[in-house]
Amino acid sequence: MICKHCFSNEYRCQWQSNERFRHIRVSCADCGRWIKFAPQVEQFVDMANSNKEYTENETKAIPKQVAE
Repeated sequence: MICKHCFSNEYRCQWQSNERFRHIRVSCADCGRWIKFAPQVEQFVDMANSNKEYTENETKAIPKQVAE
């Protein structure tokens, strides 16, 4: 995933919720802008629970249809 605003390939997954839903928000680690909402599959859930920064190379194990 690459940020369309600053072109960084580092991102952060965090839980975001409202009254009805809980989502995994993928944000740019550099500028903080929203990139997308990730599906709630094991890889992204683990990332959101750890709340660390990741690069595109660290998620090569995630199937392409899930990562994009």
